[in-house]
Amino acid sequence: MAKFFPLLLLMLLLPVFCAAQDKISTIDSVKKTCTIVKINDGDAPKIDGDLTDGVWNLTKEYGDFTLLEPNPGGQPSQPTYFKLLYDNTAFYVYAKMVDNPENILKELAQRDNYNNTDFIGIIFDPYAAGTNGFGFYVSPRNLQLDARYVSLDEDDSWDGIWESAAKEVNDGWQIEMRIPFSQLRFPKQDIQNWNINLVRQMKKSREKGTWVKVDPTISGFLNQSGHLEGLKNIQSPLRLSLFPYVSAYYAPESNKEFKISGGLDLKYGINDAFTLDLTLIPDFGQVSFDEQVNNLGPFEVFFEERRPFFTEGLELFSRAELFYSRRIAGDNNYFNKYGVPEGKSIQDYPTKNKLLNAFKLTGRDKDGLGVGVFNAIEGRSYATLKDNETGETEKLLINSVSNFNMIVLDKNLKNNSYISFINTNVIRQGEFRDANVSGIDFDIRNKKQNYFVKGNGSFSYISEKEIAKPGYKYVIDVGKNSGNFTYDLLYQEISKRYDPTDMGFLGIFNNRSTILNIAYSTYVQSKYRNKSTSSFSVQYDRQLKPDVFANFALETGHFYLDRNFNAAQVTIRAEPVITYDYYEPRRSDFSRYYTYPTNIMVRSFISSDYRKPFALDASYNYRQWNEDGRLQHNMDLSPRIRFNDHFSIFGTVGFNKLLNDVGYAYTNQLDNEFFDQGDIIFSVRDIKTIELGLNPIILINPNLNFSLRIRNYWSQVKFDKYEKLGLDGYLVPNLLEPTGNNKFSVVEFTNFEARANWRFAPGSDIVLAWNSGNSDFSDNSNRYWKSYNGFLNKIKGNSISIRFNYFLDYAQFVKHHKS
Repeated sequence: MAKFFPLLLLMLLLPVFCAAQDKISTIDSVKKTCTIVKINDGDAPKIDGDLTDGVWNLTKEYGDFTLLEPNPGGQPSQPTYFKLLYDNTAFYVYAKMVDNPENILKELAQRDNYNNTDFIGIIFDPYAAGTNGFGFYVSPRNLQLDARYVSLDEDDSWDGIWESAAKEVNDGWQIEMRIPFSQLRFPKQDIQNWNINLVRQMKKSREKGTWVKVDPTISGFLNQSGHLEGLKNIQSPLRLSLFPYVSAYYAPESNKEFKISGGLDLKYGINDAFTLDLTLIPDFGQVSFDEQVNNLGPFEVFFEERRPFFTEGLELFSRAELFYSRRIAGDNNYFNKYGVPEGKSIQDYPTKNKLLNAFKLTGRDKDGLGVGVFNAIEGRSYATLKDNETGETEKLLINSVSNFNMIVLDKNLKNNSYISFINTNVIRQGEFRDANVSGIDFDIRNKKQNYFVKGNGSFSYISEKEIAKPGYKYVIDVGKNSGNFTYDLLYQEISKRYDPTDMGFLGIFNNRSTILNIAYSTYVQSKYRNKSTSSFSVQYDRQLKPDVFANFALETGHFYLDRNFNAAQVTIRAEPVITYDYYEPRRSDFSRYYTYPTNIMVRSFISSDYRKPFALDASYNYRQWNEDGRLQHNMDLSPRIRFNDHFSIFGTVGFNKLLNDVGYAYTNQLDNEFFDQGDIIFSVRDIKTIELGLNPIILINPNLNFSLRIRNYWSQVKFDKYEKLGLDGYLVPNLLEPTGNNKFSVVEFTNFEARANWRFAPGSDIVLAWNSGNSDFSDNSNRYWKSYNGFLNKIKGNSISIRFNYFLDYAQFVKHHKS
């Protein structure tokens, strides 16, 4: 470890050096008030961005924005003005952004994705609690972005239905919005008590300003909003909307199969606060592909949710980390768990479980009680098996009718605090496994909201074939989350039998972990710096059963953003004592461990200014173990080329090389000249991984775009030797060396996705897609470029589809019918 000493010393001193750069800066937050004026329904302004409607003269104009970035508390270089009106059905927003037209950036992007453009946005907090809000943003080219805010999280997967128009003028640009009350949730009372704020971004100068000052050293954004006065006697209309859809699929390589399907999504406002979302006969055929990897480790890979019904309106269900929506209608793992019956072979089986229907009920009442109910039903799935002797086929039930249910009760408390109760329940018909998990989640803050105590705890109960398995988990985190200097101390304990995976996700378990985090951030500009953060952390882990030491790690890092908005970050992590890894041997009783050598890792990252036509994100990681020849190099490049405001290309190039890596290979089943039955066999191997990606996007206007997404992932494992894991956790050398087909293992994933998306009316789309995916497993010893035979040759499993969905709003339909 002597050669690691200089780096360890640097880890300890780096945060001290960086924290000495600047004094702590604070901003005095001032509560602002805006008065809104009510108008008659027939006097609403025309949403065209013109701002000449006389009705706007009835209300006061507001301005006086304050910088959030790059110099918090300063004055923006250009003024912003806005006005607000409302009638019985909607809010109306007028905003004027003064600027030199040559300085206005207006790159087009897909909805909810602002790449390189100015924008103006308004954020509503209808309960004035600082924990739940709605944001609506517009760019100079009328690109819309909307988001839900829960606590400190922003969820831009939510898509509201609202109107906007933008117009460029000689002295800047201006917008008008119409935001229906049906898109918001608010208390049922005559006099409304809302908070609001407005945000403007000027991308060329990288300025971001807010109407009410927002102090970045204070935790939270919604809780630093202004007050909205004059809003009264509003009622949410009957909130009933339908999203019928029709999809058609053609698979030219699968017997030229042509299939048509249809279904319906429904939203119904039960009252002012609660909404029911329902999907019937859902179809996820056009969902983007997952970025599969070669997973040689003991833990499951986490994949993002991409299915629309499971990405919108799920804020409440994130409490206590008990909900992983990919479990529903996910991969069928029957044969991975139970194996293939003896004497049988698989002829055919569905890789995904079938979703019949699902609903979610969400909302929050005037007393701040949030309620979330989720339910989904899967249908039966059968595999076709063949008898190896007789050749006869039979059906095997591999997934029974399954009901997934989740209930959340979330109570807002003072000082933007909350406490939640959560329960998930999975019931499967027959002898299949059932599961129940209950938990609490809380975040308690003091009056100034600069200190907190937060955490969660949950209890799981699994029932399978008359065997019950209870387990528990709890986390407690105490610290300071506001100011330039922040810190927290976290303790986590997860029992050996804790298992939320029927409806949730689980990584490490049978573990107790203590983590101390310390950080110092500065937001005040200096001659060369925009902002920076230095951090230091210590982690100490033990196994729970047996109660033994597992790991100790130190980590320090520094992030720096310069005045030209180029970013850089360096992180150093060291494990200076031997680690005892109880997961890699793959023993469920944790009776064996692998002695993991001391090591040190350096991670680095740079990101150039995205305002430039060419920008680059690049990272390089290096890790070295205190073991001969064992090290890792990892490099990722992500170039971004903007040809004009309508056409951009995003790319990825990744390379990872692990030399003399050590990991689990198999458990020996029979005695032989090298190993005894039951021996745990590890392999010493070299792993090379290359990943290439390309994503060009053409945007005709905010509502019509074309995109292409290509990915090729190649991972080759070269096995150098197999060795038995000794009882002391070290490998026992022997003479067995891999030969022939056992020398190399190659995994390759190739995906292709072309898509045209046209939003022809609010909430209504036509999507044309071409999807292809291919997985290849081989023992090829060639290098990547020698084995590469052209991307087009790898495109298999083609599917061409078109989907038509239409938004029908009951209130608008009735209004149109009466007129």
